Amino acid sequence: MNASDTPVAAWLHDTEFGWKARLGVINPSAGITFDHEWARMLPKGVSFHVTRLLLERGTTEALDAMAKQAPDAAALLKTSRVHAICYGCTIGSLYRGRAGEDELARKLSDVASAPAVMMANSAVEALRALGASRIAVANPYTAETNARVRAYLEECGFEIAAIETASIAKSWNITKLRPDEVYALAVRAIERAGRLDALFLSCGNMRSIDVIARIEADTGVPTISSNQAMLWKALRTVGVNEPLPGFGRLLERSPVS
Repeated sequence: MNASDTPVAAWLHDTEFGWKARLGVINPSAGITFDHEWARMLPKGVSFHVTRLLLERGTTEALDAMAKQAPDAAALLKTSRVHAICYGCTIGSLYRGRAGEDELARKLSDVASAPAVMMANSAVEALRALGASRIAVANPYTAETNARVRAYLEECGFEIAAIETASIAKSWNITKLRPDEVYALAVRAIERAGRLDALFLSCGNMRSIDVIARIEADTGVPTISSNQAMLWKALRTVGVNEPLPGFGRLLERSPVS
């Protein structure tokens, strides 16, 4: 089953939405792909509620400014009585390494009185759940940003076999990558890597969920994306473990520990 074959936005048809869990999300301002993809994947009974912080480019200064404002955003989401706070930016999670990510997660959790789910850490945990150690990465980032991606993933213990990128600087332009272009980027990364355990489609603003199952079917390589992995982690954080078919083997297996 592919993403296009699954029921669309099941949670929106639930009169008593959020009765299983409410997920609060802090997103970059230009990160519009996330809203579309999570709305399509979310199971019935779970709702998500988004606030945004200004981010147009992934520079250190811009990411620092976003992180500085993030606790205020968490305070807003706390008033929605969310059960988890999700930080929906891969680079914003990893750009200062694991220690920086952990520090921001603690701040968000303390303010919101709820567990924090970070996008980069979610991907790491998803890759580990799939038993991956040697991985390839496909993303839209610049060379400077990919140096940070490599450093973070290596710090987390992964061997990076290949990184294939579209080299896009502005966050908004990432949304213009079509799913077929993302698929081609992924296949190039897999071909360059040779032997590997999994592929990581990195970036919450890259349109990925429609190609995950196709990549896995065509190449045999387990594949995760930023949005898919953060949903997987968030659902398990709030105790929702039902399988979600059509979006790759990570979400189809339940529970994954």
